[in-house]
Amino acid sequence: MPAKEALSCQDLGYTYPDGTVALRKVDFSIQTGDSVALVGPNGAGKSTFALLTVGVIFPSRGSLRVFGMELSRHTLREIRRHVGLVFQDAEDQLFMPTLLEDVSFGPLNQGLSEDQARQRGLESLAAVGLEELAERFPGHLSGGEKKLASLASILSMQPQIIILDEPTAGLDPRARRKVIEQLAALRLTKIVISHDLEMVLDLCPRTILLDKGSVWADGDTTEILSDKETMDSHGLEVPYSLSPDHRHRFPLAGSRHEAEHKK
Repeated sequence: MPAKEALSCQDLGYTYPDGTVALRKVDFSIQTGDSVALVGPNGAGKSTFALLTVGVIFPSRGSLRVFGMELSRHTLREIRRHVGLVFQDAEDQLFMPTLLEDVSFGPLNQGLSEDQARQRGLESLAAVGLEELAERFPGHLSGGEKKLASLASILSMQPQIIILDEPTAGLDPRARRKVIEQLAALRLTKIVISHDLEMVLDLCPRTILLDKGSVWADGDTTEILSDKETMDSHGLEVPYSLSPDHRHRFPLAGSRHEAEHKK
């Protein structure tokens, strides 16, 4: 049986009130359980797409569907039950006196009792390894802990699709690796928006390249990210692990993951 379509765009477009065209004629679909990267230069339309998926803004043309439901003001509440967006800046999602209150906030607004929301919050913190920090003030967390906490705040609402906007931005190497490991363990449909192309190689078998509001490539991550001509023409660089210099240094590494394990 074919996988169920989780999200699809057809002729999707968005124009901001000042006339700036952010997306134009975007067409693609994502199956349930897929991990897909959305990459491209600044201004490509990636963040606009993320805002569309949760109905912060609505399409100017075309359609965006989640499990067959077309995004509209009438379906917004139901769609938000299925899709969660983790913002680039964790401060946008952490605002309560304690971490547990933060991750319980969403479930409370979904109608759960305080006890149910607290239990959901504890489970979500455990899922990202932060259960011991439940009573900590979010402002005192490290950068990596804040990223994981904002992820937990979305997981507590039990979405089926999760959109992550630059999940490793600004993190030191250890915190970055921790976030990647936690994301890899999630058995959800994931759309990862990022300039961290090494992370994309770790997490996403499929990549969609967006530029000037349009899809320019959609396919196998390694094939797209190793295509120097394509990457150069869209203001991106081939990740070092796919570059000729890296292959020369590690001639026995049969795959990126083998090279990582040998470090």
